Amino acid sequence: MAYFDWNADVAIGHAQIDDQHKRMFALAEAATESLFTNAERRPRDEQLQALIDYAREHFAYEEGLMQDFAYPEAESHANYHASLLMELDTYCAKVREQSNTNPARLVAFLWRWLAIHIHSADRELVAWIGSH
Repeated sequence: MAYFDWNADVAIGHAQIDDQHKRMFALAEAATESLFTNAERRPRDEQLQALIDYAREHFAYEEGLMQDFAYPEAESHANYHASLLMELDTYCAKVREQSNTNPARLVAFLWRWLAIHIHSADRELVAWIGSH
């Protein structure tokens, strides 16, 4: 069963950003799937860390675009990225400390985290890039 299927509703119309978002979906899927492939019913640390590391890389890419296109909301968007990373780091640290993880909670958290990131600030950024 796939929990994080990429579809056209999630695409924002910027090829590189969409490709990176697809990768984040795949990493979220791998973290969730790892719950079911080990006896402890915990996501593997390397799966969670891969998602965190890629989120940092992705946010750095977006922040580079903001600078390149003189995006007027760059500072607030970068601050938003920092808060999203802190939220992801904090949640993953809690998951790592637990003896087991509720799959529904992990899926709900990651879906909300990804959706908030994609559907809010990124759509505005891509609109700005498209108009400049």
